[in-house]
Amino acid sequence: MRIALVSCVNLPEPDLDEAPSMAALARAGHRAEAPGWDDPGVDWAGYDMAVLRATWNYPFKCAEFLAWIDRVSAATTLVNSAEVVRWNADKRYLLELEAKGVTIVPTHAVERGAGCDVGTVARERAWPSVVVKPRIGAGSWRTRRFGPDEFAEASAFARTIGADGDVLVQEARAEFDEPGERSIVCIGGEPTHAIVKQPRFDEQDESVALDEPASSEERALISKLLAMVPEPVLYARVDVIPTAQGPMLSELELIEPSLFFPQCPAALETFVRAVEQWGGPQ
Repeated sequence: MRIALVSCVNLPEPDLDEAPSMAALARAGHRAEAPGWDDPGVDWAGYDMAVLRATWNYPFKCAEFLAWIDRVSAATTLVNSAEVVRWNADKRYLLELEAKGVTIVPTHAVERGAGCDVGTVARERAWPSVVVKPRIGAGSWRTRRFGPDEFAEASAFARTIGADGDVLVQEARAEFDEPGERSIVCIGGEPTHAIVKQPRFDEQDESVALDEPASSEERALISKLLAMVPEPVLYARVDVIPTAQGPMLSELELIEPSLFFPQCPAALETFVRAVEQWGGPQ
């Protein structure tokens, strides 16, 4: 197969999964390339499959990106699918999952231009500190953490980013710092490995390390989550924090998550098999 591991023309940071993914696919006899979704010169019909991987600038031009996924879906097999991308691009999906019984990091949604008194929200919910971020975003873009003496600043920040789009205010749970957030990578519906991360915000580097495999509780949550996704997915990253009540979901990443292959090269074989199965008989 000729496979596009879809990136973007100007990566905001290096994609550490790209080289090992391309090498693993090449060893299996496939031709893998990493074209930018925003490169107008790409002939997407020339690929057997387009696998979204490092489209990390899409929040800056989301409408253009969503129009692109429709065009590419008409030209080749897009993974994950356009329907999944549309559902997952807006972090309001977290509140939808919460309504279906999933325990999420406590979240308050603010509509574009509405403004928010973050101090009032935090006091009403007994949140000692908060994270403010856009509802459509990737990585740590425009994401900041505020302590109890900074809620006025948090309100101002929410107004600033709220001028451009909807906003989420979330509890900055202590578990993000200790023991840290766990990112559980799933390929073909099954967990392959887990990473522990420390929180990062605007302009910060990410600290990651290979962690223990998914627990039985985490596996049960993953099965529940993937059953709620609009369509089956080739890959997913389930970000959780461990709490006394069980794993709490912070993000379900289905568009362009880092899959941390350098930390777990053994997962590359699973990835290649899943791509081959998704692409059908060759």
